Amino acid sequence: RAIAFGNLNDPASAVAGLHLTEIDGADLKAYREPLEKAYARDLREDGGVPAEVAEHRARLSTEELFPDGRLSPGSSVWRAEDGAGRPVGMLWLARRDVGTPGEHVWVYDIEVDPGRRGQGWGRRLMQEAERVTCEWGFSSLRLNVFAGNDVARGLYRSQGFVEQSVTMTKDVAEPS
Repeated sequence: RAIAFGNLNDPASAVAGLHLTEIDGADLKAYREPLEKAYARDLREDGGVPAEVAEHRARLSTEELFPDGRLSPGSSVWRAEDGAGRPVGMLWLARRDVGTPGEHVWVYDIEVDPGRRGQGWGRRLMQEAERVTCEWGFSSLRLNVFAGNDVARGLYRSQGFVEQSVTMTKDVAEPS
């Protein structure tokens, strides 16, 4: 499958006022390191995973998704900026199950910088993810979100995402 990246930064094809620049090398390393820590924190705080287990799972996930410090094949990470070149956030997409009936694009990360939240940038990044998905020749965009992230869940629902599965947990250990 031929993948065209040529028009990702073309203002005519980009979501108005949002520009994506693909990152690699040192920029990718600078992105990857805090990402692993943030994932471990999310596993602890939103997933109820003990700290040591969360850090271990985050490290294994990072090693799998960034073999030898590079992105796994089929993945792309972009820095998002507004029309004036000011940082907005990040977007990480990957092609999954290519060549099968279940092929799709997976949203591994969508981040809006704290000072830019509540201004519609998350919605614009998701619209851009949809555009890239179509440009890559896929018809399905998927993601995972922690149950406690109500803002993100609301955004995804408003964009037409539908929950397909829900994991529920109950701690049945005797109190000490």
